Amino acid sequence: MKIYVINLPCSSRRLRKMKQRLSSFDLKYEVIQAISAADIEPGIVEKINNSDPRGGALKPGEVACARSHSKALRKMLDDEEEVGIIIEDDVVFDSKFCKIVKSISASNLENGPLLLCALFFRPTKITKSDYIYEGSYHYLVDQIENVWGTMAYAIKRMDAERMSVEMFSTRCRADDWEHYINEGIIDNITLCFPFPVRHEELNSDIAKFSKFSNILSISGFSKFIHKYRIFPFFQISIIKRQARAEKRHSNNLIVKNGEQRKIYQLK
Repeated sequence: MKIYVINLPCSSRRLRKMKQRLSSFDLKYEVIQAISAADIEPGIVEKINNSDPRGGALKPGEVACARSHSKALRKMLDDEEEVGIIIEDDVVFDSKFCKIVKSISASNLENGPLLLCALFFRPTKITKSDYIYEGSYHYLVDQIENVWGTMAYAIKRMDAERMSVEMFSTRCRADDWEHYINEGIIDNITLCFPFPVRHEELNSDIAKFSKFSNILSISGFSKFIHKYRIFPFFQISIIKRQARAEKRHSNNLIVKNGEQRKIYQLK
């Protein structure tokens, strides 16, 4: 098993932090050079959008994200790995992450990819299934359409073969799991819960940002402080984002049988 870290060359700070985090684990990993929005030719985006992608027109950054994941999956296939872990470069890990990952095998992924982190914007019911490792279990999801995020997931070779092709064609956003299931690309998804991985809530580096952007607008100012990590605005923004995300997940995740669980297993 191998971990594939998706990272843009310009995001060297993220990569340094990711290497520091992974160095504490006895796990193989490889950095996959991500595709940026600037790498996507306008004609490609236009062609994709003319084919009426699911969820509406895609932005260059969304196309780049999907193709970056396709690239990581293809590398996993080239390496002849039966199971791979795909992660983006803006996540943090629980101390048990290594043991949880080592407990995952192809037989654990019979139902499809196992999400080690996910996003929920609407109420979503989940049900405990199989044991993974020390308090971590597979959870089945009732409303797949409510599950988003490709920050960290385990995938078996057969699913990676189909997903790599579908993600490159970019008929939807990279994390539209419902689309992949409806199209028969994968059978299903499960969650590793509580999550052993948390998104740092950083802005995406894949999308374009110009130094000539209008920083007087709210979105422009946000992009500016995130790109250049302007103190203390950047730090305050991250703390607020993480708090909002955890509250949103706590409110939206409904564990069947009334069993209350913490969202993250981070220590």
